[in-house]
Amino acid sequence: MRDLVKNASLYFGIHAPASTEDFFSARRNVLYSRILVMAAAVAFFTFIKDVLDQGIAPIPLMDFLLFIVIIVAFVFNKLGRPVPSRVILLLLLNGLLTVMCSVIPPDRVAFVYFFPMIIIAYMIFDDSQKVWKWTFVFLPMALMVALILSDFKLLGDHQLSLSTHGQRNMVINQITSALILFLCFDFMIRTNKKSEHLLRAYAIDAGEKKENLEKINSELDRFVYSASHDLRSPLLSIQGLVRIALAEPDSTNDKKYFELIGDRVTKLDEFIKEIIEYSRNSRTEVVHELVNLKELIGDVVSHLQYLDGTDKIEVYISSADESLLLDKGRTRIILSNILGNAIKYHNLRQENPWVEVKTELKEGFCVITITDNGTGIPSDKQDRIFDMFFRATDRSAGSGLGLFIVKETVMKLNGKIGVKSEYGRGSEFVVTLPLQK
Repeated sequence: MRDLVKNASLYFGIHAPASTEDFFSARRNVLYSRILVMAAAVAFFTFIKDVLDQGIAPIPLMDFLLFIVIIVAFVFNKLGRPVPSRVILLLLLNGLLTVMCSVIPPDRVAFVYFFPMIIIAYMIFDDSQKVWKWTFVFLPMALMVALILSDFKLLGDHQLSLSTHGQRNMVINQITSALILFLCFDFMIRTNKKSEHLLRAYAIDAGEKKENLEKINSELDRFVYSASHDLRSPLLSIQGLVRIALAEPDSTNDKKYFELIGDRVTKLDEFIKEIIEYSRNSRTEVVHELVNLKELIGDVVSHLQYLDGTDKIEVYISSADESLLLDKGRTRIILSNILGNAIKYHNLRQENPWVEVKTELKEGFCVITITDNGTGIPSDKQDRIFDMFFRATDRSAGSGLGLFIVKETVMKLNGKIGVKSEYGRGSEFVVTLPLQK
């Protein structure tokens, strides 16, 4: 018996969904199916009662027509046409109810069905069907107003003769309206409870994932930071030994090999420093302090003197000698990477190679412009130069992390960075950083 009831509820679509997937749409469909089943049962029961009371008369025929309308809507819904089913049901119900209220006395209170139909229209259409929703919300209101203004004689003075059992129909109408409203309110209450339950579950799940993610990020940061420093220690020792060996007189080949070793160690050390910079930028908070930008630029330029070709490039600094509230460490990273690239990839074969660093204040922002007359960047590669591990030129011996770190650092400071470049003519990087008051 239990399986029979379960199979019947599944067939008629009145079984509440167990899955949370598409939960709200599924519950809306269940609500609509329950209304159809209940309305069909009430219409059929009323038809049988009125036939027994009146025989084959206009009112029983209207009851039967109402039953047929509901069955047609059920068939459309069962065939996977939910919107036509809803439109047919509400359109014909509103029309049929208007006719019934015009030909039977108001004391039969058939007009009370207009109220649940307003609620039904609001509940069974979703937000993507707003036109249908509001059409069938306002249509019953308009029809009810028209009936009241015409003293329930919208179709003229055509009152039907009724049996003495009209009181039963009044009770049936009121009970049915109450049941339909109960189904709609039950839908809203259960949906709201389910929504709260899902939100709590999602909040708990999101909190657990956040904790796990923070733990993983913290462990990854510690690993990167520790591994980078552990890698740098022996590299620095090797660099020191290479410098000592190069300083002692020995064969030419030995010096050549030591120079190659020193070059490779330097590149590896630069890569590790870039990893440390990226890790530090992502895991540490922004700290503002008073920074003399002109002195900071000069300090960065002096630290880049070891790069090949620096002595052949003229560096111009145009900056006011004043202190600004900036994140000193991150500003240094931005300047060091952009200026380092400008020096590494310059055209030293031309006359008068130069790099210019210019700063200016504009409406609460510090604008840093770094311009050079170097090799420039091909136009088809300019939109990718800030990607991780991207190298814009075959001359690049770096890791491809420099400009990616610059972009990430600028974003951490809520700033902006842009580039204009002409291949063979030079490049211009513009960094805009917000100033703290």
